[in-house]
Amino acid sequence: MSESLLHHQLKMLYAHEPDATEQVVGGFRIDAVDDRGRLVEIQTGSFAAIAPKLRRLLKKHTVVLVHPVCARRWIVLQNEEGVAGKRRASPLRGRWEELFSELVALPDLMTHPRLRIEVLLTEEEEWRQVRPARRRQKPYSVIERRLSSVQDQVFLESVEDWLRVLPEDLERWFTSRGLAQRLEVPEALARCITYCLREAG
Repeated sequence: MSESLLHHQLKMLYAHEPDATEQVVGGFRIDAVDDRGRLVEIQTGSFAAIAPKLRRLLKKHTVVLVHPVCARRWIVLQNEEGVAGKRRASPLRGRWEELFSELVALPDLMTHPRLRIEVLLTEEEEWRQVRPARRRQKPYSVIERRLSSVQDQVFLESVEDWLRVLPEDLERWFTSRGLAQRLEVPEALARCITYCLREAG
């Protein structure tokens, strides 16, 4: 499977030098090695796919798991001839808490002493290709995501870091529905948050 442009851009942000990418460690190909010698894995999709690899690597190595969340998206629509139109802003705004929808695949690793998770809140261009409309399909396909900038970062290692997701004045006993209302997020995401915190101990 070919590497996406977004994945490549993020990988080069973390590599301490151009040659410090795609190295083999413990039988696994690693995205990058940073200037502190830590192994860097960029995960733009499901954490379930990388969970077995992480568990093996963490036995001997310090790993930085990087996950981008698009905080601001620009849509560029490309017609069937490949001509791009003007870009427009998407009304969707991502939040770092969306990380928890992927963390359900490995909540037991959240406070692992050798794991650091970094959420990058990004500004991106999403390039779309117009395609003939079909029933139950969108009239376009996403060609690629392009990184414009990193607007903010959230670093997560300790128990204290993870508890930042909870409002300071939240009652000791709360429900996922109550948390969803306080954070103004979908209840499904709030359930992911409570599940991960519970499983992490």
